[in-house]
Amino acid sequence: LSCRPGGYWTVQRSSPLTSYSTAQPGSASGLGCYSMPEDEPWEEEVLFKFVLTLPPALLQDRVQLMFHMERAWWYYEDTLRTAKPHLPHYNNYSSFTSMMVSKCDFLKPLLPDPASILKEFRAFKLKIPVFGA
Repeated sequence: LSCRPGGYWTVQRSSPLTSYSTAQPGSASGLGCYSMPEDEPWEEEVLFKFVLTLPPALLQDRVQLMFHMERAWWYYEDTLRTAKPHLPHYNNYSSFTSMMVSKCDFLKPLLPDPASILKEFRAFKLKIPVFGA
């Protein structure tokens, strides 16, 4: 994955978990290029699938971004870890999000203080009416 001049993301990956080659418009907010260690391609897949494809307006809304990080965590636990049980288990989306932010330069400016953002996200979720237990 690389950031090309003009703000386009270019991804070329071929592994058991991913197979794609595409260009995605970069963030108009000037958040910079994405970088992730090559030794863990599952992180690239999760980030690309759930974060990098979001419109810039959603990237700027921390609560909405956390909804997508939570979806990314469920995908990781339910799909990727089922296929590859040797991958580490994260007990909750909080630990998953903290790990992703610590390893991903793209997320650092979006979620500079994961603990406070997670607290804000939980408070927001309590306001959402749900049916059932």
